[in-house]
Amino acid sequence: MQWRLLHEANLKALYDCDVVRDFPATERKPFSNMTYMLSSSAYHAWGVFDDAADGESGPLAGLRAYLLVACPANCRAVLLDYFAVLPAWRSAGLGAALVAELSAREEAPVLLEVEWPAHAPDAALAERRLNFYRRCGAHLTGGWDRAYRGLFVVMVLPGGAPMSDREADEELCRCYRAMLPGAELNENFAYGRLNVEDLRKLGEA
Repeated sequence: MQWRLLHEANLKALYDCDVVRDFPATERKPFSNMTYMLSSSAYHAWGVFDDAADGESGPLAGLRAYLLVACPANCRAVLLDYFAVLPAWRSAGLGAALVAELSAREEAPVLLEVEWPAHAPDAALAERRLNFYRRCGAHLTGGWDRAYRGLFVVMVLPGGAPMSDREADEELCRCYRAMLPGAELNENFAYGRLNVEDLRKLGEA
């Protein structure tokens, strides 16, 4: 598998087809937000390709997974904005392998936002995502955030650069300040800390 950075045109094709398929409307930010970050070199749009794929055509031929990462220059961590393995290649261990590689490739801890199961349209899917990232070595920081219309719990995958939970939450807020300029930040992002009962329900009290 080969990791490649996607340029804006290919990212638009990915967004219109794959991101729209893989993520509910409550979790999708406007494409203009991604292009804003790309223009300032603060966004890595990784496509993972099978170069041996036969019978596929187009600019995204051979695509097997994508990892869209916010990486502002002033942040010590990166935020995994969107991640999915294409449906036909799921349940074969590829996703866990890519998450494990991401921290090393970005040379930074990876912040994760997972839909808060108690507030998710599909609680079972949110639980599966939460447990998937736990199996990958991530843990809850004790923070939550609201981004656009989604409500998330915050996780961190430390990788080779340990980071305290409080530091991870501070980095998440710093990422959003870079991603959402001015009034857009106040309108589309909020952050808080989980209480003990919330953590208990999430299995980390």
